[in-house]
Amino acid sequence: MKNNKKGFTLAELLIVVAIIAVLVAISIPIFTAQLRKAKLATNQANARAAYAATVAELLDKNLTAGKATYSVATAKITGTVGTASNQPITDPITSWKVSTSLGDKTYKQWTVAIDDTGKVSFAHE
Repeated sequence: MKNNKKGFTLAELLIVVAIIAVLVAISIPIFTAQLRKAKLATNQANARAAYAATVAELLDKNLTAGKATYSVATAKITGTVGTASNQPITDPITSWKVSTSLGDKTYKQWTVAIDDTGKVSFAHE
């Protein structure tokens, strides 16, 4: 009598399920780290855009100091106030290091303040 075996045994199925579980357990932390890096890169890009928009707005109005809020959704500046000063605006972006805590969420508004000495500070909402 011929013995026709079709299908998988329970042991084979359990091994496949165990292999898949190990692969998922390895990939979740990697995916989470990549997601955090993407949020950090987005925040850095948005901060740079906020800085560039603020400087353009201040220079457009012949000001060298002020504070402005940059909306990421509309890519527009609101609430620019400033004063004229003899000090040039320094460029902090070239040496600016963003803390890794900015990778926790993506911020939609950035406030850039440039004081009379040319020092630039950032805040986010």
